[in-house]
Amino acid sequence: MKEFYDPHPGLLGCSKRLPEPVRSLAADLDGQRLAIEDVVQRLQNVAPSGYSVKDCPQHNMITMESDQVSMQAQTHTWRVLRYR
Repeated sequence: MKEFYDPHPGLLGCSKRLPEPVRSLAADLDGQRLAIEDVVQRLQNVAPSGYSVKDCPQHNMITMESDQVSMQAQTHTWRVLRYR
């Protein structure tokens, strides 16, 4: 069980806003103590098709990736939530 905090605000500093369903759920999870796998699955369930939610244990955070964000052959990664 980890405590989740510092949800991504959903804008500013990224080439595309965090999808609203993901941003909203991350805000709801702020301050909760849950299993990492549960949080990843909840976020994946609301993420748009083509987006992948992952645990990034080396940085203690949950991330979301998409290769559909730009016209270039690049992947964009958001930090969705941190945990401790």
